[in-house]
Amino acid sequence: MVRLDNLTVSYRQHPALHHISGQFATGSLSAVIGPNGSGKSTLLKSIMGLLKRSGGRVQVDTPR
Repeated sequence: MVRLDNLTVSYRQHPALHHISGQFATGSLSAVIGPNGSGKSTLLKSIMGLLKRSGGRVQVDTPR
């Protein structure tokens, strides 16, 4: 399970993602769609921990 709670990610103090909340269930198939520049890659990079969050929380539960 991946949980996003009020996630905000900024580049040079300009929010790219602003207060995103939601969850992706373990074993489910999900798609992230949107136009260029809408934050898809930023969302995935923040979930993977490659980008620092400006606010909020990302929780990734690993399978046992």
